Amino acid sequence: MKEMKFKGEFKIGLQKLYQGQIQNLQRPYQLIKIAIEKDLILVLIGKSLNQQKHQMQKEFQNQNFHLRKG
Repeated sequence: MKEMKFKGEFKIGLQKLYQGQIQNLQRPYQLIKIAIEKDLILVLIGKSLNQQKHQMQKEFQNQNFHLRKG
């Protein structure tokens, strides 16, 4: 039960770190090290890739719009 609570809090901590909400964290690498051990870092990597993909699609659509417009 304690492990589950830790995992939940840890995920929130990672999400905050990922979103840049924790700027003054003394040792962020410790958080990342534990994340790798707990296989939680994969969630963040997946999230990051999805955001990049979405951004690229958006830019591509904008370029297409400009090409059609011209």
